[in-house]
Amino acid sequence: MTPRERTLTRHLPQTLDVKQQLDTGVRYLDLRIAHMQGGSEKNLHFEHMIYTTALVEDTLTEISEWLESHPHEVIILACRNFEGMTRDLHEYLIDCIKNIFGNTLCPRGVRRRIVRIVGVRVRKAWARGGRVKRAWEGDIMVKTAWAHEDIPTLRQLWAHDQQVIVSYEDETCVGRHPELWPGIPYWWGNQVKSQALLQYLETMRNCGRPGGLFVAGINLTENLPYVLLHPSGSLEMLTRPNLQFLMPWVRAQQPGPGSGCTNIIAGDFVGSNSFVGEVIGLNQKLLQ
Repeated sequence: MTPRERTLTRHLPQTLDVKQQLDTGVRYLDLRIAHMQGGSEKNLHFEHMIYTTALVEDTLTEISEWLESHPHEVIILACRNFEGMTRDLHEYLIDCIKNIFGNTLCPRGVRRRIVRIVGVRVRKAWARGGRVKRAWEGDIMVKTAWAHEDIPTLRQLWAHDQQVIVSYEDETCVGRHPELWPGIPYWWGNQVKSQALLQYLETMRNCGRPGGLFVAGINLTENLPYVLLHPSGSLEMLTRPNLQFLMPWVRAQQPGPGSGCTNIIAGDFVGSNSFVGEVIGLNQKLLQ
């Protein structure tokens, strides 16, 4: 095995190709996209410590083909990192996304203005600046605010034949293209030990969930001391033995809008055990 092959084995986070992941039940795809130095002008690859051989455009086409044969499935593509990406490359990538997925793309929601009557008093008119504004109108106090961007339900997506939500971790691009959603927050513990990772996830969960979509990652991360102690090891060799300690935390999660609830759970080597089935099964708690 060459040094590059050893590095590739150490850092690839999945053993299944994209269609196999979708067949397994994965519906959130973490796409870390980069422009390979020395590559052709439009040579975009996926990057996880090193560049993969798969071209982004080819993989997106595979995903689109899979969706055509699964018309009721909805996926989230989280595009991020963007190492070496110029504005022109961002526009090229976004054009690829639009051309490949077309009308199956779900445009981001529109922020809604909420007006609530919060009290009845007789006072002189006044107003206060800021994101939330208050004003007196006669004897009724009216409070206005902006809600989070609407997240569509499955029924709404099905009604419009939409199957793809694209989050894009570049605010400027999101502002120019209504087909893109803002980057989805990712709870990444950056831990090599499962117990430390679980402590991090519990700390984040106890702080309260974000208002919209977010990801809780059960990804372990190799640090330099671990690599030096395990020169012939790999990310897979670190992850698989620890899944038995991480899965009880997954099973204990509660989906829903509550402050302590989880939303998306992501992990590495998800085809190697019951991870996907366990995550999907959490939705049964909403029916109880």
